[in-house]
Amino acid sequence: LNSLVHEIEKSIELLLKGKNVVFKMELDPGLPPVQMDRDKMIEVLMNILGNAVKFTMEGSITIKTEVLNGKVRMTIRDTGIGIKSNDMPKLFSSFTQVHGAVHRTGGTGLGLAISKKIIEQHGGQIWAESKDGEGTVFFVELDIKS
Repeated sequence: LNSLVHEIEKSIELLLKGKNVVFKMELDPGLPPVQMDRDKMIEVLMNILGNAVKFTMEGSITIKTEVLNGKVRMTIRDTGIGIKSNDMPKLFSSFTQVHGAVHRTGGTGLGLAISKKIIEQHGGQIWAESKDGEGTVFFVELDIKS
């Protein structure tokens, strides 16, 4: 998983060009491998990080990997505009964009729905926590490869 983060690092930094946003990585060097489809996992990372880039005007986007409770957890935290609590239940629904017209930046509203399906097909879990105006944190947990 850490090597995938390194692979997409340049893409994220290009997306951040011209923004006052720092991309940080806190990767556990001893992270065990997970059973995953490499291309699908890159798609998940780009969906989540792409949204973080879209909705973070200043501050930081941080991706962290660690082992927690016998699983590999990836945490993606941004200092963006956040998500209103009444929009949280719709977050992973198809064709849904939870930000109002003021923040609409294009997209189909499918990225997070697809990401959830991919993670669940990997036997994992994905969820988010957010406060309007205070940023968003996405969590992805996957089983350690046996």
